[in-house]
Amino acid sequence: MEIVVDTNVFLDALFKAYRHAALVLYNEHKGRCSFVMSDGMREELLRQVSFHTLKLCKLISEANRVHRMVSRFMHRTRLLNPVTLVAISPHYPDNEFIACAIDAGVSFVVTYNTSHFSSTGHEPILNCRGEPIRVVSPWQFNAEMAGMIAPKGI
Repeated sequence: MEIVVDTNVFLDALFKAYRHAALVLYNEHKGRCSFVMSDGMREELLRQVSFHTLKLCKLISEANRVHRMVSRFMHRTRLLNPVTLVAISPHYPDNEFIACAIDAGVSFVVTYNTSHFSSTGHEPILNCRGEPIRVVSPWQFNAEMAGMIAPKGI
């Protein structure tokens, strides 16, 4: 399953060790889901990782660990530059995440900023397959993943 993940989830997993954000990245690492990003989303992630690395990493080894992890995620991530233009979120940069989700045909956008996409009386956001896109928190996404992954031995 491909998903779109907001930059804030990456940052919270990499720099704050938030359990639910880290579990989203872990699920991708284990092949349970995969990421889709546009060039703009990659640039934003790299810019924010660089900023947080300079601000928070005290040792070069810490910075190297973060950069290795991001490099591996980038290598496994499918690049898709959306052609769909949307103006759903009042926070303009978030619209690129939704456009990417629409054009990639994904069912989930994982973000801590779910309020940026709250229902305003509009129809649900549909991907290119006509399926609804759910904007969920890392916790909600992990709960969905737990329901999709059968326990070992069954």
